[in-house]
Amino acid sequence: MNLQRDLLEQIAADLRVKAPAMSPAQCSWTGCHIGGALSNDTTTSVFGVSTSHNSSGFVGGGQIGCDYQFAPGWVLEVEGRAAWTGLKSSSAGSVKFPAAGVTVPAQFTVSNDFLASATTRLGYSFVDRRLFYVKGGAAWTKE
Repeated sequence: MNLQRDLLEQIAADLRVKAPAMSPAQCSWTGCHIGGALSNDTTTSVFGVSTSHNSSGFVGGGQIGCDYQFAPGWVLEVEGRAAWTGLKSSSAGSVKFPAAGVTVPAQFTVSNDFLASATTRLGYSFVDRRLFYVKGGAAWTKE
């Protein structure tokens, strides 16, 4: 009986196979994203010493984009963003004409209704989960 058990243990020991080592999961940059934001904003800017423009209002919009990893390490992205704003300010001020020695009263209005951008990004990932890239594009605004 011991002989049978010893023989079975030897056979079982010979059949044991060590599991292959797991390689770390490769990071893929391919995918799309979408998002949005809504906020209440306050802006402050000062022009010269006689006029200041302060405004508050909402800003809301979103973005959508896609990344494509087209070769080991190389990533291309295309993204679009748009936001609508309710920022507007009007204030009294003055305009100086030094050559004529005249200062005249004026009404200044600053507003921004819409912002948009379209961009592309080219990057290279030579370290896991880190992308080094250059980005460029165009932006539009409606005042």
